[in-house]
Amino acid sequence: MQLRRSVFTLTLATLAMGSTASAFAQAPYPDRPVKVIVALPAGGSADMIARVVTQKMAAELGQPFVVDNKAGASGQIGTPLVSRAAPDGYTLMVSPASFLTTNKSIFKTLPYDPEADFVPVTKFVNQPMVLVVKDKQKFPTVAAVLAA
Repeated sequence: MQLRRSVFTLTLATLAMGSTASAFAQAPYPDRPVKVIVALPAGGSADMIARVVTQKMAAELGQPFVVDNKAGASGQIGTPLVSRAAPDGYTLMVSPASFLTTNKSIFKTLPYDPEADFVPVTKFVNQPMVLVVKDKQKFPTVAAVLAA
């Protein structure tokens, strides 16, 4: 009798676990094209970086990543499109950090909330900036500029 009860309990537990596993099964991401908003003009550094990275993502993940440039107003055209998109991972944004940091200080109102509407996924590029002067200038070094 005890063995029969143990087998019944084990069978019931196995069936219960099998039925919940299918509830958690999901299609692998992405299962359709992904839109990548670049809130800057086509042909600029952000656009070129987005296109290089999304080509590699598409090759790796087997779905198109479509770059869509929505430039203007210091990011206030493209960025709100992303903030209003469904939170399903199928609308991404490549953006300079300033659209989510300094714009809040520069503009009285924004059509998005940089703190509540976005979550950073990754920093995927370092873009160094350099300070240059024309050859044989009065201030050829930063030290010379600071000393002036």
